[in-house]
Amino acid sequence: MSHYVGLDVSLNEVTVFVVDAEGTVSHRASPGAFRSRSDHGRVV
Repeated sequence: MSHYVGLDVSLNEVTVFVVDAEGTVSHRASPGAFRSRSDHGRVV
């Protein structure tokens, strides 16, 4: 299954989201999430 990454950019914040081939948003992250670590130990 294909996935695509998009950015929602405004003057106040940036949100990163992952959309599958059917257009369903599977993951969404805002600036606070970028400071945490993913399940694989890499900084997201």
